[in-house]
This record gives sequence, structure tokens and C-alpha cells, in this order.
Amino acid sequence: MPEHIALLGTMSDAEVARLTGHSESAVTQRRHRSGVPAFKRLAPKFEFLSWDKSLTLSASSFYAVLSARHLHCFQRALSHSDLARMSQYDASQIEKWFAPNVDQQPLSVPVRHHLWLLASTW
Repeated sequence: MPEHIALLGTMSDAEVARLTGHSESAVTQRRHRSGVPAFKRLAPKFEFLSWDKSLTLSASSFYAVLSARHLHCFQRALSHSDLARMSQYDASQIEKWFAPNVDQQPLSVPVRHHLWLLASTW
């Protein structure tokens, strides 16, 4: 249908599929065959916090900032296992640093710096 083809590239393939009742793969294939580039959502500028400011935050606030950055860049929430995969730390250690409980371990400056540098590359 011409009105379905007109939607290609104006929104994500998943959104077009949902609106038209086609599968996402069918929409993607049709978009490729039609030579229409994929839709790119322009994200608003995200100002990541400065290193100096990161030193003043509690561990939970620091994790909230990392989570906001991750959500902005990847459109999904940051989990402890995500952070473990991207860093040199294992998930159980990250859980000890960032889990909202009374036994929370303090976040050392080298660890904080490593995670801050990691997030600033997203």
C-alpha cells in the first residue's frame, strides 16, 4: 500500500510494523528494497557531569547519573550486569557498591574514575 511505503524512514521499522500490521523484518526488507535509509532519532544533547562533580555524589546518586547517561545513549535502563560487562568489575562487586541497602561498600576514587571514564565514552 502506498501509505505504508510512505511511512518508511519516517519512524523506526518497529513502529511502522506496529502501525501497519506487518512484521518488523518485512518492513525492514521493504525499506532496503526501496532504498530508504533507516530512521534516526535525533537525541537531545546530554551534558554528562564533570569529574569534580562526580566526586561529591553518593554512590547511589553516582549510579543514577550513570543510569541516566546509559538510558540517553542506549534507550534502555542500566543494570548492574550491564555495568559489569562493560567494566573490569564483576556484577557481585557492583551490586555491593550500588545496591540500595545499609551494607553498601564505599566507592573508591579509582573505581569511580574508571566508571566515570567508561560512561563518558557512551
